[in-house]
Amino acid sequence: LSNNPDADVAIILPQNFDYSNVWNTTLSFPLNPTNWLEIRNNFSYVRQRFVNTTEEVKLSYFNNGWNYNGSINLILPKNYSLEFSGFYQSKSLMGGLLFEPMSQVNFGLQKDLSNNLGTLKFTLNDIFFDANLNTSQSFEENNFQFSGFFQTSARLFRLTYSVNFGNSKIKKARSRSTSSEEERKRV
Repeated sequence: LSNNPDADVAIILPQNFDYSNVWNTTLSFPLNPTNWLEIRNNFSYVRQRFVNTTEEVKLSYFNNGWNYNGSINLILPKNYSLEFSGFYQSKSLMGGLLFEPMSQVNFGLQKDLSNNLGTLKFTLNDIFFDANLNTSQSFEENNFQFSGFFQTSARLFRLTYSVNFGNSKIKKARSRSTSSEEERKRV
């Protein structure tokens, strides 16, 4: 970023960082406390540091951040299933901008229809409409203020119906093992 105060103009140009250091660790684990409840968890910690030198000033960016992604699946009676999923992202660096925390919660309800008549699903994503990127940055040395709001998704309601066509006996026949495969397993 450079500016010309006489012309009241700021120029933003892409520039590689002089130095970047990113350290990330992830922990993922499922929890299945019962045969009707599945919980998936994914935690990540990210430590970021970027250094950039322009003609006027040396800028250093640093952030410790974390995120969580998860889902809860409930298997209900009468061929119904229910799912909640979502994520939370703490403050994070993207290039030279520090973005505010963001999150998203999704919901789904599914019914498997009897006699192989298909599946009916209702889904709703971004229930609370929080999956947006917000940033505000001050470049005091250049007398420049930047604010940004980026909508990353739209709230969607979906109702879908799906059915498998074709002969299920053929699919089973294709998945059978052959004698050569059985021989390889013995060796």
